[in-house]
Amino acid sequence: MRLHHMAHANEQSFFSKLGRFALDMGEDLVTNAILLWLVVVSDEMPLTAKATALGAIAYLIMPLDAIPDALGPLGFTDDGAVLLAALAQIEINITPSMRADARRRARKLFGG
Repeated sequence: MRLHHMAHANEQSFFSKLGRFALDMGEDLVTNAILLWLVVVSDEMPLTAKATALGAIAYLIMPLDAIPDALGPLGFTDDGAVLLAALAQIEINITPSMRADARRRARKLFGG
């Protein structure tokens, strides 16, 4: 299965988790997660950037990780670190319009 198709197959799981845990995750982490998602589904991104972003998203979605998400905001510190590390790796590929789109979508989840 191609990376792009795998991403679309897991889109429901991704946005479902964001919706359930947005308040615990905080707007910055949600924005970063959405930004990585936009990298994965973009036709313009190199495969290495997509793979890096998808790996970070997979860590976020997985129910078992280093710090359990059930611990509330503290439970997402490891997820945040993974997302930031992925973003640092692929920063050069991210466009200002992708950042703006991610911020807009995150605000929408927070009622803005």
